[in-house]
Amino acid sequence: MRDIRPVMSHRAHLPPSAHTTFVTGGAVVCSFLPRPLEQDEDAMRVPFYHRNTDYDEFIFYHDGDFFSRDNIKAGMCTLHPRGIHHGPHPKALANQKKKTQTDEYAVMLDGLNPIHVLPAGEGVEWKEYWMSWMEKK
Repeated sequence: MRDIRPVMSHRAHLPPSAHTTFVTGGAVVCSFLPRPLEQDEDAMRVPFYHRNTDYDEFIFYHDGDFFSRDNIKAGMCTLHPRGIHHGPHPKALANQKKKTQTDEYAVMLDGLNPIHVLPAGEGVEWKEYWMSWMEKK
Protein backbone atom coordinates (compact mmCIF):
# COMPACT_ATOMS: atom_id res chain seq x y z
CA MET A 1 0.00 0.00 0.00
CA ARG A 2 2.87 2.39 0.65
CA ASP A 3 3.68 2.33 -3.07
CA ILE A 4 0.20 3.52 -4.09
CA ARG A 5 -0.25 7.22 -4.65
CA PRO A 6 -3.58 8.41 -3.13
CA VAL A 7 -6.23 10.00 -5.32
CA MET A 8 -6.94 13.59 -4.28
CA SER A 9 -9.43 16.32 -5.05
CA HIS A 10 -9.28 19.85 -3.67
CA ARG A 11 -12.90 20.78 -4.41
CA ALA A 12 -15.12 17.71 -4.01
CA HIS A 13 -15.10 14.55 -1.92
CA LEU A 14 -14.48 11.61 -4.24
CA PRO A 15 -16.62 8.47 -4.03
CA PRO A 16 -14.90 5.32 -2.74
CA SER A 17 -14.74 3.88 -6.25
CA ALA A 18 -12.15 6.56 -7.14
CA HIS A 19 -9.74 4.74 -4.82
CA THR A 20 -10.04 1.41 -6.69
CA THR A 21 -6.76 -0.50 -6.84
CA PHE A 22 -7.93 -3.93 -8.06
CA VAL A 23 -10.96 -5.18 -10.01
CA THR A 24 -12.05 -8.81 -10.37
CA GLY A 25 -15.14 -10.40 -11.88
CA GLY A 26 -16.84 -10.43 -8.48
CA ALA A 27 -15.24 -7.70 -6.39
CA VAL A 28 -13.61 -4.30 -6.32
CA VAL A 29 -10.77 -3.53 -3.89
CA CYS A 30 -10.18 0.08 -2.82
CA SER A 31 -7.21 1.39 -0.83
CA PHE A 32 -7.63 4.40 1.45
CA LEU A 33 -4.36 6.14 2.22
CA PRO A 34 -3.23 9.31 4.01
CA ARG A 35 -4.00 12.30 1.80
CA PRO A 36 -4.82 16.01 2.02
CA LEU A 37 -8.50 16.69 2.57
CA GLU A 38 -10.58 18.85 0.25
CA GLN A 39 -9.67 22.51 0.68
CA ASP A 40 -12.73 24.24 -0.78
CA GLU A 41 -14.64 25.89 2.08
CA ASP A 42 -17.94 24.34 0.95
CA ALA A 43 -16.56 20.86 0.25
CA MET A 44 -17.67 17.90 2.32
CA ARG A 45 -14.55 16.27 3.78
CA VAL A 46 -16.09 13.02 4.94
CA PRO A 47 -17.81 10.25 2.98
CA PHE A 48 -21.35 11.18 2.02
CA TYR A 49 -24.34 9.08 3.10
CA HIS A 50 -25.00 6.33 0.60
CA ARG A 51 -26.20 2.80 0.18
CA ASN A 52 -24.70 0.29 -2.16
CA THR A 53 -27.25 -1.38 -4.41
CA ASP A 54 -24.95 -3.89 -6.13
CA TYR A 55 -22.26 -4.68 -3.55
CA ASP A 56 -21.72 -5.59 0.08
CA GLU A 57 -19.03 -3.30 1.52
CA PHE A 58 -16.37 -4.74 3.83
CA ILE A 59 -13.64 -2.44 5.21
CA PHE A 60 -10.52 -3.47 7.13
CA TYR A 61 -9.03 -0.59 9.12
CA HIS A 62 -5.28 -1.26 9.16
CA ASP A 63 -3.69 1.79 10.80
CA GLY A 64 -4.27 5.45 11.66
CA ASP A 65 -7.07 7.72 12.82
CA PHE A 66 -10.38 6.84 11.16
CA PHE A 67 -12.12 10.13 11.81
CA SER A 68 -15.16 9.45 9.60
CA ARG A 69 -16.20 6.64 11.96
CA ASP A 70 -16.52 6.95 15.72
CA ASN A 71 -14.86 4.32 17.93
CA ILE A 72 -13.11 2.46 15.07
CA LYS A 73 -9.56 1.36 15.87
CA ALA A 74 -6.78 -0.31 13.87
CA GLY A 75 -7.49 -3.99 13.31
CA MET A 76 -11.27 -3.58 13.22
CA CYS A 77 -13.55 -4.30 10.25
CA THR A 78 -16.99 -3.07 9.26
CA LEU A 79 -19.57 -4.69 7.02
CA HIS A 80 -22.27 -2.68 5.30
CA PRO A 81 -24.62 -5.01 3.40
CA ARG A 82 -26.16 -3.75 0.17
CA GLY A 83 -29.21 -1.58 0.65
CA ILE A 84 -28.24 -0.33 4.14
CA HIS A 85 -27.62 3.43 4.38
CA HIS A 86 -24.30 4.43 5.94
CA GLY A 87 -21.87 7.31 5.93
CA PRO A 88 -20.08 9.62 8.36
CA HIS A 89 -20.90 9.60 12.02
CA PRO A 90 -22.38 12.78 13.56
CA LYS A 91 -19.07 13.47 15.34
CA ALA A 92 -17.20 13.32 12.02
CA LEU A 93 -19.66 15.72 10.38
CA ALA A 94 -19.24 18.18 13.24
CA ASN A 95 -15.42 17.98 13.20
CA GLN A 96 -14.69 17.74 9.47
CA LYS A 97 -13.47 21.35 9.15
CA LYS A 98 -10.90 20.82 11.93
CA LYS A 99 -8.78 18.38 9.90
CA THR A 100 -6.61 19.15 6.89
CA GLN A 101 -5.63 15.60 5.97
CA THR A 102 -6.50 11.97 6.58
CA ASP A 103 -4.19 9.71 8.54
CA GLU A 104 -5.46 6.26 7.74
CA TYR A 105 -4.70 3.04 5.94
CA ALA A 106 -7.76 0.96 5.13
CA VAL A 107 -8.74 -1.59 2.50
CA MET A 108 -12.30 -1.95 1.25
CA LEU A 109 -13.70 -4.94 -0.58
CA ASP A 110 -16.98 -4.41 -2.42
CA GLY A 111 -18.27 -7.91 -3.14
CA LEU A 112 -20.78 -8.62 -5.90
CA ASN A 113 -21.91 -11.75 -4.04
CA PRO A 114 -23.26 -11.34 -0.51
CA ILE A 115 -20.56 -11.40 2.17
CA HIS A 116 -21.36 -13.85 4.97
CA VAL A 117 -19.91 -13.51 8.45
CA LEU A 118 -18.46 -16.79 9.69
CA PRO A 119 -18.88 -17.97 13.31
CA ALA A 120 -15.36 -16.77 14.23
CA GLY A 121 -16.31 -13.27 13.06
CA GLU A 122 -19.58 -13.35 14.95
CA GLY A 123 -17.59 -14.06 18.12
CA VAL A 124 -15.89 -10.67 17.96
CA GLU A 125 -18.75 -8.66 16.46
CA TRP A 126 -19.57 -5.26 17.97
CA LYS A 127 -23.31 -5.92 18.21
CA GLU A 128 -24.18 -2.25 18.81
CA TYR A 129 -22.27 -0.94 15.75
CA TRP A 130 -25.54 -0.01 14.04
CA MET A 131 -26.33 2.29 16.97
CA SER A 132 -23.09 4.26 16.55
CA TRP A 133 -24.77 6.58 14.03
CA MET A 134 -27.14 7.85 16.70
CA GLU A 135 -26.17 11.18 18.25
CA LYS A 136 -25.00 10.84 21.83
CA LYS A 137 -26.71 13.15 24.28
